[in-house]
Formats: sequence, structure tokens, C-alpha cells
Amino acid sequence: MKLTINIFLLCATLFLFSCGGSSNDSSGSVNNDNNQDSNVVDNSPETVKTNWTSIAVNKHDNAGYITFTTSRIKVDKTGIIKIVVERVAGFQGAVSVNLSTYSTTGDIAMTAGVNFTELNDITISYADGEAGQKYVELNIISAPPPGLHMFGISMDSPTGGVKIRHPEMHIYFDDGGVNTSATIATATNPNDLETKINSATAGTLIYARAGIYTYNNRTAGQQYGGYTITNASGIKTAPIIVSAYPSELPVIDQQYANNNDRLGNDTAVGFLIDDGTKYLHIKGFEIRNTLYTSIMFLPNATNYNLGIVIEDNHLHDAGNANISNYDINYAAGTNEGTANARTDNIGGVRLDRSIGAIIRNNTIHDIYSARTTGSLSNPFNSQPYALHSGIHGYDHTNAWIHNNTIHTVNKGIFYKNASQAVAGGEDGFHVHHNNFNNIQQLAIEIGVQGGGVEPAHNFLINNNLATLDASLSPDVSLVQIKYRADVVSQPKGLVIWNNTQIGGDMLFYTQTINGIISYNNVLHNAVNTLALEGDGDAFTPTVYLSGSSTTVTQNQLDYSNYNCYSNITSFNALLYRNTPLSRSHTSLAGVNGWNTAFSIGGATDLNQDPDVDTIESTPTFVDPNSRDYRTLTGATVGTGRFARDIGIGSELPMAQ
Repeated sequence: MKLTINIFLLCATLFLFSCGGSSNDSSGSVNNDNNQDSNVVDNSPETVKTNWTSIAVNKHDNAGYITFTTSRIKVDKTGIIKIVVERVAGFQGAVSVNLSTYSTTGDIAMTAGVNFTELNDITISYADGEAGQKYVELNIISAPPPGLHMFGISMDSPTGGVKIRHPEMHIYFDDGGVNTSATIATATNPNDLETKINSATAGTLIYARAGIYTYNNRTAGQQYGGYTITNASGIKTAPIIVSAYPSELPVIDQQYANNNDRLGNDTAVGFLIDDGTKYLHIKGFEIRNTLYTSIMFLPNATNYNLGIVIEDNHLHDAGNANISNYDINYAAGTNEGTANARTDNIGGVRLDRSIGAIIRNNTIHDIYSARTTGSLSNPFNSQPYALHSGIHGYDHTNAWIHNNTIHTVNKGIFYKNASQAVAGGEDGFHVHHNNFNNIQQLAIEIGVQGGGVEPAHNFLINNNLATLDASLSPDVSLVQIKYRADVVSQPKGLVIWNNTQIGGDMLFYTQTINGIISYNNVLHNAVNTLALEGDGDAFTPTVYLSGSSTTVTQNQLDYSNYNCYSNITSFNALLYRNTPLSRSHTSLAGVNGWNTAFSIGGATDLNQDPDVDTIESTPTFVDPNSRDYRTLTGATVGTGRFARDIGIGSELPMAQ
């Protein structure tokens, strides 16, 4: 068997092509969450331009990152699957990483050499200046018993200074049957689900049967209650998976838990994941009518959660919406001093103080804040509450957020605070293949706040669809970076590529970040294009950096090119916004054109003329009337950087 594996591995390395092309998946039964399994290409290299002077001095290192393009592949039968990686954010120097499979144990076990062909330190290499996607093929050789099972792929051994963004991904094998090794929980006994989760050992699969689950296990004096997970930790090779029973829908509905717990802290969430929990997956639930967040990561200053996966859930009506007898004055804090903390900072997922969390393939909507009513209520429905965030979090590092549909919220994703667990600054989140619509303010907000420590760096934003409305709020955009509080250094690294934004005010607005890279994006029917805040604006405190009164350059656009600006009302690419030096470029080309902004003005926020290969053209969308802004199959907006299509292409599902 080992000889056979070695021969296959030698063959596998031959699939690491070095020129453009595509290959259809041969299994016919593979589902990558970002729909790339049937059209994976390794694009031709592009030499890094010599005038990218600032890349060498910020945290978007020359070598960049290598990342898996998705955290999960789902299969239901044997055959060949593709493990796809991509080099992003920096392209100088020859680099490589190794890929290896790992077996799992417990109820969800799959074994190398039995269920799949082992990969052992398969090297994927990139030449100096080379970027794009590469893949290795992996053979699923025999099916495990019926029901959900999984194994994993690890990425390690980086060379040439390249950084690994996500060290592992999951392969789910699920034929739709029932895993007879699983533990069964029902809604008949309110605490049955919580008891079985907290009794689980590494590798346990728990099925929740259909039914309405209502439970608020809140210890006296604590702020939060709900299904409280205090003692459930798996390991990488044996996670604990809490899943819906096949073809059934367990519903956690906390409306009655909230109404019946009127004394003390009336705050039933759906799942409350205690600090220190590791390798727990929550999958396939509907969670509704929580007073607070649907799924809450309980924060702790020193004991961070690790490797939590929230997937395939429907999270909605959080923050007291639809709870008929709720006393809004009580929510506003008239009865209890801690109430403000309970009724603000709400999300479908509250992603606090965690490392490597994965939030994938969820539908999140109607997230409210009961603190605000009346004139500040949301513009999308008749609920008397203001909207809050789809995913909301503080102090988390290297989160992976992809393939979610987020709508009817104030902000799609909100992030603030550097992680105290990461010395020297953390990696921010990677957000890709999400669908944002009915967003009142921003699809993604990054609040730069360090509390006297290093801020977060290196945010990766790609292949998202954002359908926005500029009339709802100022500066409505796909991405906004806001300076909020004291940090010890300038945040660095924001890469925005292959996104499509429809409507809104601008693609991005940044107040304080270096190392901005933007390419292959579509901006259609927006008011403006982008804005970079300037030094000395009124909102900024006297002290930019801890212990220093010296101001710093707040923004640096390293590279912007190969984008598509379509039907922009006034263009208005703004530099040094809100300062006496403010400059507006009102067209892409021409006398004061944006694509000559460096040549004609020498702006310190730029390193070169931006968008010299950018086009102004109206894309051919599938069905704009139904808000389906994928590009028609076979049609392209234009050939972008690294020979890729501009925008999201045909990958993302339609908006709901």
C-alpha cells in the first residue's frame, strides 16, 4: 500500500500546473463551498512591479500568503477531489508549502489508506513573482459507514518567507444517511442537548432531532444564558460535532425562555460557548428569538476558544425582535446596571476572543438592538428596533468567514480590538464568497482599536457580493476601516480582490491602514469610488500612537488596478479626505484623472498611478431584477489581474 501511495503522490504533483487552464471535476459529486471544484486554474505568473516600494516595509510581506481557497469540501461518493490553494497579498520570491492529509478518530473517523489516499508533505511551489491558484488531486477510495464523517488537510513548512493563512481544511463525507455511532439529543427534555454536549469526548458526533428547543441555563449573577457549553473540547483529529439529524431541523427558539426569566439577567442566547472550548462544530440548526446573540463565544482575557466551526445554520431574529411582551425600558437598562452590555453589541454570531474560528455557509438576518427604537429604527421592515451586525466580534484572530448569506442587518461583519493573545499583532479575518444585501451601513467594518497593544493586520477580502443602498447611511461601502482608539503602531495590510459591489457610496473608505491592495473588483451603480482619510482630520485624537504625539500617515494605497467601475454617479476618488489637502479625482482618466493621481500630484497615499488598466464597462449580470449579480456563465467583465475574470464571476449564489 505504501508503494501505491507514493506512486499516486508522484502523479499528484504533476497536477500542479504552471499555466492557465481549467479541469472539470471527475467525481461529479464534490461541493466546494466556494464552488471552485469544477473550474480551478493555475494562472500565468505576473512579475511584481518594481515601484511597489512600500510592500517591503509593511506586514504584507513580499512573499505574501498561501491559503486554502475554502475551509470545507463536501462529498457523497468516492472519486477525485481537488485541494486548491492560492498565493495572495505579496508575490516576490520563490516560496512553497507542504500539504498532508490527516486521519480522524471517533464517531466521524476516516482513515488514510482505507478511505482516502494519503498525501504526505506534497510540495506546492510558486516562482518569484508568481501568483494565482494551484491544486493537487486527492482520491477518495472507499466510503465510510453511512452518515457524516470527515478527515482533514494540513498546510505547513512554509519557505521563502511566505506565511500560511489557514493551516487546515476539512473534507466532509456525507451520503445523507444516519451515523449509527452518534449520540441522539431530543427537545423533549429541555436540558438534554446541553447535557449531552457537555458530556461528549473528542470525536463525538451528536445528532439533534427535530423539535423546538427552549432552554436558559443561566448561573445566578452571570449576564448570559441559553444552551451553555462549558465542558466540550475536541482535538484537530477528533472534533466534537453537534449536528442536525439527517433531513431534520432542530429549532432553538428562546422566545419563551426570555419571557419566563424576568428576574435578573434576562439574556437567553442560543448557544453560549464558554471560554477555552476547542474544536467544536455546530451545524444545521435554526436559532431564533434570542434576546441577545444567536451564538455567543464567551470572552475571556487569557483562555481563548480554538478551532470552533459554526456552519450550515439559520440564525435570525436576535436581539429581542418578535418577543411580544418585552419591556423596552427594561432592555435599556432602567432595572439593571449591566443591561447595556446585554442589549448592544449583538450579532447572529458573537465572535469574541477566539483563534482560527470558521463561520461558513450560514444564513444570518434580522439581527436587532433593543436599545434603539423610534427614528433610528431599521429601513427594511416594521420592527421597532434598530438593526445590529450579522457577525460581531472583539479580540479574535485569523477567523475564516465564507459562503454566508447576511441580510437585514446594520453591518454585515463588525470587528474591533487587537487580540491580547497574539504578541506583535494578529492576523485579521479572511472574508470571502459571502452574500451581503439589505445592509443599512456597511458590509464589513474593521475598527482599529488596540487598547495600547498592537492592532490587527492583514485583512483579506475576496469574492464577496454586496448589494448596498447609499441613501441609507453615510459612506455605505463594502469595506470601511475606522480609527477607534489607541494602538501602538499603524495597522498594515488590506487586500480586496474579485468582489462585486452593487450600489452604495464607494468600494472602500479607510481612515488608518497601510498596505492597501485592490484589484479585479466590480463597482456598479455606486455614488463614488473610494476614499482615503487624511492626516489631521477633526475626529482623530491628539495621540495616534501610544506614548507619542507624532502623527503618522494614516493610509497607503500600494496597488489598485484591473477593476471595473460601472455607472458611477460622480466617481470622486478622494485623497486626504476631511483635511485642507483634500483632493477629489472626478473621473478615471483625463486632466485630473484618477489613473494619473500619482504622476500629477505625487500623493503620499499612493506609490504609483492607480487603475491604469481599469475599465469602465457595464457587466452582463444574470438577473439584476432579482438581485442576481453573478456574471453569466461564459461571459466576462474583462480579463483582470493574474488572467482572472473581474468580479465574482458565476460563483456566488443569488441573493435571497
